[in-house]
Amino acid sequence: MADESTEKKVPQGKSMYKYISEAWANSSETYVKALNQERKIQWRKEENFLRIEKPTRLDRARALGYKAKQGYVLVRAKVRKGAFKKRQIKSGRPRGRERSSSSSANPSRASPKRGPRRDTRTSRF
Repeated sequence: MADESTEKKVPQGKSMYKYISEAWANSSETYVKALNQERKIQWRKEENFLRIEKPTRLDRARALGYKAKQGYVLVRAKVRKGAFKKRQIKSGRPRGRERSSSSSANPSRASPKRGPRRDTRTSRF
């Protein structure tokens, strides 16, 4: 028994997914950087949502629970960079209510005149 505990474990080979994850981790040193540049050029010409057959990063997909079996649908979607803000529409009908309407521009929409404000700091008692 003492011999078994002192034996050194022989390192096993890495799995295919480990090699893929290492290639993605060091993308500038491996083939992945050039491959991604080519893919991005092609993806820009494609639609916003596109059904794909296989995941782009197989190791990451498997870590998230992907299995190569029926019932899994893969879609590549374009995502805008930066904060999610809707683009302002320059023409067409206005969306929503008018934010700043001056009374001189449209007198029919002017707010009614109010009397002087009452001082709420003084007590009535």
